[in-house]
Amino acid sequence: MEEVEDSEATRSDARILKEAEKPFCERLHRVRDMMDRSKVSIEEVISELGNGIAALHSVPTAIFCVLHCLQPRECLPEKYGGLERTIAYSLAWEETRTP
Repeated sequence: MEEVEDSEATRSDARILKEAEKPFCERLHRVRDMMDRSKVSIEEVISELGNGIAALHSVPTAIFCVLHCLQPRECLPEKYGGLERTIAYSLAWEETRTP
């Protein structure tokens, strides 16, 4: 990913958007750091990774959601498999976005 974000045009775009020099790399590092935590609230994920329509604000969030839900979570039924956990966890996010 670093090679992809290493061009001058990409760095220029990041500056214009007031993002880190390598915004995808930064968010993927955040995903890794968040995976090391035992508990992560939905609000923390949204705050740190985003939940917007732009790929930068949704793809890292989706990656975290899938990885986070590979293991059982106490907030979700034990009988749920990984896909079911991911969907349920993602829907919980929708509840935090809806007024």
